[in-house]
Amino acid sequence: MSELVIVQIVNNSIIDTIYQKQISGREKTEAYIYTCPDISSLDTSDIKLIFYCSNTKGDINERAKVFSLISENVYLSETTGHTMFSNNSSEFNSYNLITGTATYNSDTTTHISDNTDSISDVLSREWVSMSGLLFSKNNSFDYANATLEGIENTYSTSVKKEYVDQISENDIIITKIEDNYLIIKIIYVIDGVGSGDDRYIFSIKQ
Repeated sequence: MSELVIVQIVNNSIIDTIYQKQISGREKTEAYIYTCPDISSLDTSDIKLIFYCSNTKGDINERAKVFSLISENVYLSETTGHTMFSNNSSEFNSYNLITGTATYNSDTTTHISDNTDSISDVLSREWVSMSGLLFSKNNSFDYANATLEGIENTYSTSVKKEYVDQISENDIIITKIEDNYLIIKIIYVIDGVGSGDDRYIFSIKQ
């Protein structure tokens, strides 16, 4: 053997020789630490690494390895149509944000609950957490183009409370459940006559 070359091809367009070394002998084991290219401006990139080995006679043998890189800026997935009712309703008044399941505030594992008192006909527009979550309301956050990196940065630098109050349509609420960051967008706040049908309708990205 005479030479070992590694060529990197990104998205079938950017071609770089990232490793080239003169070698000798009939067998060779070579350690190489690969550094992924910067794809911060993209969601994903397809990478092909081609390994060339030549010998003193000019013969060439090659092998390829193909894989994908996923950027930290990859967009979050969204679910819609989530509904949580007033605490003074007979309907579900709490919500599990991870599973997207409505329940009652008697379940202490739920993440958000409406905080309307038991005799009020007016929706409180306030949420509390039975599981100790902290919330940040940030209506300037770009919900439509939300990324994991963006939500982490915003949550870490925001003022956080143990409740969310004055909830209105188009509010953006950010919270963290263990290692999971979530964004809630309020679609409708329905507060009609009486309390039986008062509710919040919202979307979740995570």
